[in-house]
Amino acid sequence: MPLSCSKPLPRIALGAAVALCAALAFAPGIARADVTRSFNFSPSSVVVNATPAGVVVAMEGAVPEGAPGAPELPVVPVFVELAAGQRARSATVVASGWTSLGTAPGRLRTAAAVTPGFPRLGSNADPSIYGSADWFPARAGTLGPTGIMRGRPLATLALHPVRVRPQTGELEIATRIEVRVVTETDPDAELSPRRRVVPEWESQFDLSAGSYGRGLEHLAPEVYPGARIEPASGMRTQAARGGFAPTSVPSVEGSPVQYLIITNAAMSAQLQRLADWRTRTGVPTIVRTVEFIQ
Repeated sequence: MPLSCSKPLPRIALGAAVALCAALAFAPGIARADVTRSFNFSPSSVVVNATPAGVVVAMEGAVPEGAPGAPELPVVPVFVELAAGQRARSATVVASGWTSLGTAPGRLRTAAAVTPGFPRLGSNADPSIYGSADWFPARAGTLGPTGIMRGRPLATLALHPVRVRPQTGELEIATRIEVRVVTETDPDAELSPRRRVVPEWESQFDLSAGSYGRGLEHLAPEVYPGARIEPASGMRTQAARGGFAPTSVPSVEGSPVQYLIITNAAMSAQLQRLADWRTRTGVPTIVRTVEFIQ
């Protein structure tokens, strides 16, 4: 309801009103956000299985994650597009619509001792966590770094839609998680336009982008101002004839590259055989070592 006054406010009252407005603007629960995104989740996407190492909670579109000693739970990678030249300063993650998934048939498996690792090595359960009746994890998501993909700045987040009471094994899923991102100017932003584009590769990226996480379903733009457009059909013929000649660093002078393999110097020769095979089959591929990148 708007305030109305028949007389001008005294200076003291005016100061109090300004202070009240400032307090409301920064009060807990009234979070400022430059970008807001919502993500929905379904109980039907969660599978709970008992294994010799403990109960495993899996979820479609998620990856298993957790600190050593803590329960392993599914984490959903999320990408939020920001305005050009911006980066994420902070984020508020609000989960709602919590729905019961029942009780786990035993203790949840602990997170891996080393990630990634093969074969998987489990970790010793932390008694302070597994003996607690509080919901775990306490937060529904965490903010990661800001990066650039397809010329667009993206804030990365890890969402935790599933939580557990370790002591009792009760499981719940948040059917909706809202992400509110506060941005700031990125002084290190490199606004580099795309210099060469292969339309077919962009279409393939759009089709498979959902497998990398939420928020990438339609990342490839429709137009690329100033970029050289090169159809993939001619390059496949060239690759089959042995005409694939990429430069050592990204450049429009050499052949376009669709697939990059990163390895160490000891493995580069063996993986070059894989790269040559992929190139012959129509996917121009190169190998670069971590030593070369460093």
